[in-house]
Amino acid sequence: MPAKKTINDIRIKTERLELIAATVEHLQADMRDHAKLSRMIEAQVPRAWPPALMVDAYDYFLQQVGDHPHWQVFWYWVCPDPITGKRVLIGNGGFKAIPDESGMVETGYSVMPEFHGHGYASEAERALIDWAFTDPAVTRVEAETTPDNLASQRVLEKNYLRLTGAGFDEGSIRFVITRREYEESGQMR
Repeated sequence: MPAKKTINDIRIKTERLELIAATVEHLQADMRDHAKLSRMIEAQVPRAWPPALMVDAYDYFLQQVGDHPHWQVFWYWVCPDPITGKRVLIGNGGFKAIPDESGMVETGYSVMPEFHGHGYASEAERALIDWAFTDPAVTRVEAETTPDNLASQRVLEKNYLRLTGAGFDEGSIRFVITRREYEESGQMR
């Protein structure tokens, strides 16, 4: 796998978002010191942070980020607050691990409830898929959600992932897009 920039150098800007690659220091602050995290990402951290889906995953991501400093696994999503205009942390996401032997990476995401329904997850997911496919080792991106999570399914469908059937986690369904499908969709940058 080609060496990527050091994690401290990676920020992805989309139309409305800035995605900031997390370091071990970011994740440690996230778990213990939101004021420090706020300074590090130059954005307000909501009182209710982190999104509920992420609470039990921090130790895992801390290990992944520490073990793989040149493959950005975890990202913070920042955007201007629509009311105040100040930068605010609205979500996070990334990849469960580095590409496996077959070139697959699995993506996931979480958005604070007050920012649901504005297309932020779709926008961030597109940027993450684009970023993943800059690595020639990545052959496909996959994601899992539940059959009743229609909003998450829509995020994946907007990014051209197709339903492939049951997921690995009990009660989940799996979506996938290959590098070739993504290139053919015209979305590859």
